[in-house]
Amino acid sequence: HLFYVALRCRNFADLESTNSSEGVFYVTTPPSESAASIRFRTTPSVYDTTEGYQINNNTVSFSWIGFDDPTHIARYEVGVSGPDVATGWIDVGLYNRAEIGGLDFRLDSKYTVSVRAVNVGSLASRAVQSMVTVVGERPRATGVSVAGRWVRGGEVSLSWASSFQSAYPLTFVVSVGSRRGSSDLLQWRETKLVSIAVNVGLHRELFVTVTAVNPVGLSSTVSSVISR
Repeated sequence: HLFYVALRCRNFADLESTNSSEGVFYVTTPPSESAASIRFRTTPSVYDTTEGYQINNNTVSFSWIGFDDPTHIARYEVGVSGPDVATGWIDVGLYNRAEIGGLDFRLDSKYTVSVRAVNVGSLASRAVQSMVTVVGERPRATGVSVAGRWVRGGEVSLSWASSFQSAYPLTFVVSVGSRRGSSDLLQWRETKLVSIAVNVGLHRELFVTVTAVNPVGLSSTVSSVISR
């Protein structure tokens, strides 16, 4: 609600003057967070990375959009909490992004990032929260080779279901060549599956390379030779 305040002053000589405000907001409701969301900065890597995962164990960078208030948002407040970390609310003014350092994250742990808006009446919205996972290690190659099975004609089924171990979802990059170091039969095929079928024609010896990539771009590679 918008109110106008008028003030009249009269002295002992019965002379008076009047002044009024340009309008005063009477704020009764906090900002709305119903359309608000948080986005994390992804980890730079030669491979595609996944938002919400990071390798940095002392800093988190994020931005937000969608808070709304019919009067005026005066500031945003952010916070991070999780194992061994509790920042409380940090005033970041009217910026819509923040980078918080010196946090000493525990590797392979999840942390909650919170953002809220505060309006001119000092009323705070409910917090919007999102999780970030700090990844500490690359996928582990188990020592099991890629398996190959000819299924029909020149088609071979390749499987690496037992070749890697990871606590995180993996993306695989697969190459197949007719000689060592080559990828003339299949080049850099990305998949989230643990097996694919490849048409290799009349070739009877295959040089297969599979690279497992976790959400922050850390990777491990297994190379196998498959003969018919």
